[in-house]
Amino acid sequence: MDNTKTGALIAARRHALSLTQDELAARLHVTGKAVSKWERGLSFPGVDLLIPLADTLGVTVMDLLAGETVEPPEIEAAAEAVVLDTLSSAERTRRRAGLAIALAGMAVIALLFIHIFVSYAPAIFQRGNPLPYLAAAVRLSDSHPYAAVDGVPGVYIARRGDCPALFAMIEEKWDAKLIDQAGSGYMFSNGAATFTVSSEIYWGRFTVWTLPTHTLESPN
Repeated sequence: MDNTKTGALIAARRHALSLTQDELAARLHVTGKAVSKWERGLSFPGVDLLIPLADTLGVTVMDLLAGETVEPPEIEAAAEAVVLDTLSSAERTRRRAGLAIALAGMAVIALLFIHIFVSYAPAIFQRGNPLPYLAAAVRLSDSHPYAAVDGVPGVYIARRGDCPALFAMIEEKWDAKLIDQAGSGYMFSNGAATFTVSSEIYWGRFTVWTLPTHTLESPN
């Protein structure tokens, strides 16, 4: 990957859309300085930003990786360029023969990876860093139907759907009863106050449950 080429592509598409650096940054929830560094080739957008950046600029992820608009018949050549640009000039000479043989397979793998990434990245990064959620998810079992997400207070993960065991824990810990459901929110009351535990489908296979902050401050 060539940071300079990618930066030039970002700048060109931004100008074509009549966006300032700050306006593009706001859409991506980054700073204007970050956009400036991309366009000057001083840094490269993070993996979690490639899809939203491509969508905003009206290009593909492969275009960003190649630093230019890539037509479907040119994808294999672009894949080769990305690979070759990561090698030093000395290594290029030594490895070209083997690279030519392996290129077809590498291009297929690269395209498959991009397809998977484009298809699933929005789900993977829907709550930011996925690692704490994955670490909690692997602890789930029939005997442990829910798990706390480390580093994210008041957030639990369970298999998709209602989680009676989690509801029972909340009722016991906060001396409250589940009284109603409104959309994705589950309302609990202890007689004096009512609070809502929100739920969100995660990766299509799990449910993430979030207790309100004020509730966390005063458990029984």
